[in-house]
Amino acid sequence: NITIEIVGASPTDIDHWANQSLFDIKNGTSDFNDNNNETDKAFQIRVMNVSGSNCTIESPYTAYTNVNLSNASDLVTNCADGAVVTIGFQIYANTNEPRGEKASKVNFRGTAYNP
Repeated sequence: NITIEIVGASPTDIDHWANQSLFDIKNGTSDFNDNNNETDKAFQIRVMNVSGSNCTIESPYTAYTNVNLSNASDLVTNCADGAVVTIGFQIYANTNEPRGEKASKVNFRGTAYNP
């Protein structure tokens, strides 16, 4: 889990995205770089807890949901000063995944709330 605390006077949205898939194989069967536009389910994220504010957890992030690759997506919105957001990660390592080091960077960005 990772915890983010909102510090500041303006209501804030938190966006997230990953720079690439975590694994070479997705959905347990397909190579990640295929042309079938399949969803990468190996790396998922959800909002575990929000406290101290009226943050809105954006759908569908109340349950584990695929991490968006390359495109920023709202995770929580309208968070006030002092809000604490705890985010969980779920990683599904397929048994057919090639051995070796794996890496993906997850980005979080706070922006002014835009109703």
